[in-house]
Amino acid sequence: MQVAEHTFMVKRRRIIRKLGYISDQKGIIKRYLREANGWALHLQNSKEAILRTMDILKPKSMALLGSGWLLDVPVDEIINQGITLYCLDISHPEQIKHKYRNEE
Repeated sequence: MQVAEHTFMVKRRRIIRKLGYISDQKGIIKRYLREANGWALHLQNSKEAILRTMDILKPKSMALLGSGWLLDVPVDEIINQGITLYCLDISHPEQIKHKYRNEE
């Protein structure tokens, strides 16, 4: 890694930390794990809405802005339909990067 690129990455991490983004992201998953039953209907409704919209629009690709933990996204169904899925976030959770790193 070049010095300029390293400096950019350090500054990026500092800004993200100051914004509280990572702690908010960790808070979301902790709350989900604590209260999963309370989230189930909302997550199911969100996934169904995405699938209904896909059936109507028949996209070849999709971009998710602020994809985060992907809790409310039917990732497997999207991928199984051959749709290219672009997940965009300020900082993806490490678990999500690891889970989908080799998915094609």
